[in-house]
This record gives sequence, structure tokens and C-alpha cells, in this order.
Amino acid sequence: MNHRLIFASLFAILAMTAVLVALADQVHALPTPTLFYADNTRYYLWQPSPHRTQVVVVLYGGGMLYSLCPYTYNVYTWGYDYVPGIQQTWVSELYNYGFDVVAIKTGSNFADRECYYAGTVWVKDLINKLHTTYGYSKVSLFGISAGGVIVAYEIEQRTNINGAVFVSAPVNNYPDPLFQSAQNAKNVKTNVMLQWGRGDPDSWPAQMQLYHDNGQSSGHTVSQDNSYSGNLHNDYFTSGAQTQRNTAKSFLWYYS
Repeated sequence: MNHRLIFASLFAILAMTAVLVALADQVHALPTPTLFYADNTRYYLWQPSPHRTQVVVVLYGGGMLYSLCPYTYNVYTWGYDYVPGIQQTWVSELYNYGFDVVAIKTGSNFADRECYYAGTVWVKDLINKLHTTYGYSKVSLFGISAGGVIVAYEIEQRTNINGAVFVSAPVNNYPDPLFQSAQNAKNVKTNVMLQWGRGDPDSWPAQMQLYHDNGQSSGHTVSQDNSYSGNLHNDYFTSGAQTQRNTAKSFLWYYS
């Protein structure tokens, strides 16, 4: 075989590889986020210029602070289930799918998180600002674990949320309205998908199922994805749950 042809072929392969690597880097790269306040809570906003029409507010769970106060963490300072960087990967996936993305930077009283009680207004104020100040026509919510508790409650209160997904959340767990949203799911005011694993903690699968069932009379699409056989709460941002994440992105895109 002609040596020139061999070298030309190798050069072409290397050039194509370089192009593919550059494209991969471009796809996974996030822009530097804009920082903004809504009341006393500070947020990151990932957006191109000009910004897109739809934004997803991402609320990562982190447990509870004090009594019955779920909190959501800064995307950069805390890795979900202590895996550094794994939350930024989800932001990248949403951004590359076509959404602008918002996540908490600092809370009103905390350096890296925000706490939520039933009746607090920081989520409401954030949604209003994204609609009015930033001009987004669609503001959707995504929450997991304690963040899912917040989302499940908020979508029963507001009419200006354009679609939601919440994952593996205790929604019928404590004697507090915030943790009993499954009982009031008939009041859901937007389309929502619930995702959980059949190996999720405690009685969470039954609680999520109750929310889904009660939501059927809400007049909105309340769908479920319980196809994951393991612990989706722990595995959601791993490669094993890519199908579930793809389903969530598709739902937010088409049902918002």
C-alpha cells in the first residue's frame, strides 16, 4: 500500500478526532454563570446571549435543617451524595438540551444553601423575577430529595410554573403541610412527572405513588416513571440513570 496514502489516511483520522474532541468539549462546556439576587437569595443563571425562552430552576436536596426545614445546596460547593462535580454535570445536560438553568448560590442566612418552610416566598419571588425581569415565557422546576419536597409543594400553590419534575422525595412523611403534598395533589397547577426507584429509601415509593394517584384529578398531566429497579435517590446523577434523566429532560421540554 502507498505510504503517502497511509499517512494521508492517518492524518485525516487524527484531524477528525481533533474535531470530535473539540465538539465534545464545546457541548459539555458551560458558560460563566450570571449572578443575581431575588430578595436575599443569590442565584447562578447559565444562559447564552440572547437568552432562551425556557429556564429550569434546579433544587438539589441536602436533608433538613432544624425542624422540618428541607434545604437545597449550592451546585458548586456540595456534590450530591458527596460525589464532587456530579451536580454540575446535570446542569450541563439541561443546558445542552436547550434550557437555561438557575441554581442557588447563597441563601438568605447561609453560605451555601437555602432553607424552605411552608409559606416561605423565596421560590415564588424567584419565579416572578424570571418571568418579569428576565422575560422567560416558561419557568420550570426540577427537584430531587428535599428539593423534590419543595417542588411538590410549590406546584400546588402557583399558576405561573410551566412544568416540573421531582425525584425520590418524601411527600407524605411528617405532620406538616410541606411534607403532606401527596394528600393535596389534586391541587397541582401544572404538568409534572414523578420519578422514583423501586429501591428508594423507606416508604418513599408508596408516597410518590400516592401523589401520582391523587394528582389524576388535578386537570393536568401527572405522570410517573418508576422504571428504575434500584435506589434512584442515590443513583440519579450516575451513568446508570441516564435513561431517567433523558426522560426528565424530554418531559420538561414537551409538557412545559
